[in-house]
Amino acid sequence: MVQIAFNCPYDHCLTEKAAFTALGCFPIRPGVPIYIIPMQCAVCGNGIIAKYEGAGVPNWITMGQPGHDIRLLGIWPKREVLESPKDIPKNVENFFMQAKGSAQRAHWDAAGAMFRKSLDVSLRQLNPNGKGTIYDRIESLPDSAGVTTAMKQWAHAIRRLGADAAHDEDAFTEQEAKTLQVFTEMFLTYAFSLPALLKASQPPAVS
Repeated sequence: MVQIAFNCPYDHCLTEKAAFTALGCFPIRPGVPIYIIPMQCAVCGNGIIAKYEGAGVPNWITMGQPGHDIRLLGIWPKREVLESPKDIPKNVENFFMQAKGSAQRAHWDAAGAMFRKSLDVSLRQLNPNGKGTIYDRIESLPDSAGVTTAMKQWAHAIRRLGADAAHDEDAFTEQEAKTLQVFTEMFLTYAFSLPALLKASQPPAVS
């Protein structure tokens, strides 16, 4: 059976261009040149389903004979596409995406530390004149930045959990990392995404 390179979609693997071995070739119904191909990752052993179209698919899958009429229609499961809240500063987005990438790979301590760094850098964007510890800078966020009491509570939760991830001797857990991700996304959405959306949605001035 042929081997095909795909990016593995499974957490704890996520290997780029892993070798997937075809385990069979099954037409979706007789006379239709569309085929379901179960495949297994050589790295983690998990499986995917690929759907190909083309009369040459069976010979290619079973004997490795290349065809010119073969087209990939899709694979399942799909690899999760990591996204950040919209309209956040680029440096904040960089740290946030590092955090999500670490979480996707089950590196919970690294994820927790980077979610906290996302908050830290966003505080400097919201209030460049803020001084002192991260606690002080959360408390000194001005009303003019649109920061609510709830947002400060989320920020303090991020600060505390992120500090545990960075400094605690005990391993950070998956649940802690996911909780931290939710708080961080909420804070960044309310701090940057919603204000940008409201600004873009302003009606034209009445003359």
